[in-house]
Amino acid sequence: MARSNVSLTREHVVLRQSYYWPENQLIFWIMVMLVTSIELITCFARLSQQQNRLGLGTPWYVYTPR
Repeated sequence: MARSNVSLTREHVVLRQSYYWPENQLIFWIMVMLVTSIELITCFARLSQQQNRLGLGTPWYVYTPR
């Protein structure tokens, strides 16, 4: 399902088209994105925690003193 709006200006025509997602599909997609982001943050936190236990620094963090 799509809806188009056409605006006329002096020099050109502007066409804007918007799509409407079904509500259930949108909720599902938002949940997938939330779960994925939580997994990525958890993975990073566990890696950082293990690095700290081993007494190692974070290898991708660059500290440049001034």
